[in-house]
Amino acid sequence: MRYMEELPDQCPPAKALDVGIDEAFRVIPFENPTLDDFKSYAAQKKRAPPGVDLCRWASCSLCVTKEQATILAGKLPKLREKDPHVVKLSIKKGSGRSMKNYSGTHIDFWMFATFNPLTAIIGASEKVNGA
Repeated sequence: MRYMEELPDQCPPAKALDVGIDEAFRVIPFENPTLDDFKSYAAQKKRAPPGVDLCRWASCSLCVTKEQATILAGKLPKLREKDPHVVKLSIKKGSGRSMKNYSGTHIDFWMFATFNPLTAIIGASEKVNGA
């Protein structure tokens, strides 16, 4: 299967699986989501900090809860300068490979080329409290 983005060798890792994700949350910079809001840092041409796994850098980061997404939005200074919102997603099996990290609160998601993340959004985006 081809992926939406060019990935490093051995990426995604073998433990990443193609499974459905009933509920996940993504922080976006403005109210109306675009495909660019789901690009990895690698696809955005951002340089990975020293010691960061390049495969994870090439994933779309999702949060397991809305609260985790809100906390994340508050920790990203460039995002706070915008109008951060959170979108809720329901991702069907066959959309990509994923794995949970950080004690199960964060999901690395590598999208298949055939997947459009905008079609997985459930409901309207919600403004991050305090933003």
